[in-house]
Amino acid sequence: MKEETLTNEQLKALIGQEVNRQHKKHRPLTVPAMEEGCYKALKADDILYAFSDKEKVTIVTKDGKRYETTATIKNIADLLQKEPSFKITHKNYIVNMSEVTRSHKHGSGYGLSFRDIPDIVPVTEAHKKEIAEYLNINDLAVLDGYKKFSKNL
Repeated sequence: MKEETLTNEQLKALIGQEVNRQHKKHRPLTVPAMEEGCYKALKADDILYAFSDKEKVTIVTKDGKRYETTATIKNIADLLQKEPSFKITHKNYIVNMSEVTRSHKHGSGYGLSFRDIPDIVPVTEAHKKEIAEYLNINDLAVLDGYKKFSKNL
C-alpha cells in the first residue's frame, strides 16, 4: 500500500481543524456574574450545579464558589445541552452528574450530594427515573450511600 504524503497546507488545515474541535469541546460558558458587574467564563467541567430562586440563577462550581446570573435556568440548560453529564433533577436545578458522589433520601424525596461541598440537590419524582438510569441503577431508593465509580474500573 502506497503511503500518502500531506502537503504543508493540508497539514496546517488538519491541525487547524483539530484545534477548533478541541476548543469547541472545552469551550467555557460565559456567565454574567452580577456581583462583579462583569462576565465570568466558566468551563462546563467546573460546574457542579445551577439553581434558580425565581429572581436569579446561581451557578455553583467545584471549588464552592457561587456565581449569580440573570440568565434563566432554561438558558443555562440550553447552554449545557450538548454536555451529556448535565441533567435536570428538579424544575429549578440542573446538575453535573459526573460530580455526584452520593444519592440518598432527602425530605420526602431524594437528594444528590458532592464530594467537597455540603450542598444537597433535590431530585423530584418526575426526574427520578432518568437520574437513576444515568447512574445505572434501578431505583434511587436503593441508593443510600451510593458512590459513583469510574466506568473504566
